[in-house]
Amino acid sequence: MVQSRQLNSLELDFLKLMSQKALSAAELSDIKLLVARYFLNKADAEMEQVWKEKKLSEEEINKILQADLSNK
Repeated sequence: MVQSRQLNSLELDFLKLMSQKALSAAELSDIKLLVARYFLNKADAEMEQVWKEKKLSEEEINKILQADLSNK
């Protein structure tokens, strides 16, 4: 069973945007790409901060990445 929840302000804003104009497939794709890039940039900035705080070298980072990839 799916639980219902109240929409947050971002979700409501997206609904308002989508209801004002029918979007083409290309426009929808562009919006999805913008949102994906936004979250990618946020994740990248957070990882950069962790690397700086923990003073990890590029070699150490690559070891972590390789270990994570080999576990999948």
